[in-house]
Amino acid sequence: MNRETRNLQNSKQKNISDINYYPAEMQEGEILFAFPKGKLLRLYKKIRGMVWWLPFTRDGNYIFEGNVKVGGKINGIDINEQRAHLLFGYNAQINAFEETITEYAKTVDGLGNEYGYRIMRAGRVTGISYTYTCNSTAGQSELNAIVLKNGVATDVVVSDTPTAGAGKGGYCLSNTVTFVAGDLLSVEIELYNKYGGVTVSEFAIMVEIQYGG
Repeated sequence: MNRETRNLQNSKQKNISDINYYPAEMQEGEILFAFPKGKLLRLYKKIRGMVWWLPFTRDGNYIFEGNVKVGGKINGIDINEQRAHLLFGYNAQINAFEETITEYAKTVDGLGNEYGYRIMRAGRVTGISYTYTCNSTAGQSELNAIVLKNGVATDVVVSDTPTAGAGKGGYCLSNTVTFVAGDLLSVEIELYNKYGGVTVSEFAIMVEIQYGG
């Protein structure tokens, strides 16, 4: 047995004092527990003139009383990324009879501005979803909602085959497109029909965007 092992076996851990308040001042090298009534248990140590402390948990859950800074990810999610949703709509009927019809979705209420949203900071489009009413359909039809960046179609597209009824739709999270501050994001509705005709209306469209990360 070497000397270091003997010293370790023969040594005794010093008792750590405990107090019922959070200390404002400590002696250099001092270690203590602080457990005020109704507060979290903390372990304190003063080293190199600075007081360091660590909160304890009794159930695996941590409570932070100040700000938390994370340089990486939590459960695989980058918390520096901020998500937002751009809302579009189109209330009127769109009719296609053995042709392809395109319309621009309106912002906010489905009635007004069809030019989209001017983006304020860099990021990316991460998804699109829509619901709509299919008033009637015959033959072969396809309904697409396409995200446009500065008026140009992107790969962020949601597609559906119209069948009669309300609350139809779908979503797409498989493609993304980047943007910078000043870019204009809008949505084009594309309705295709072959043999028979199709009528759709009452669109609610959501475009998901992400900043940061």
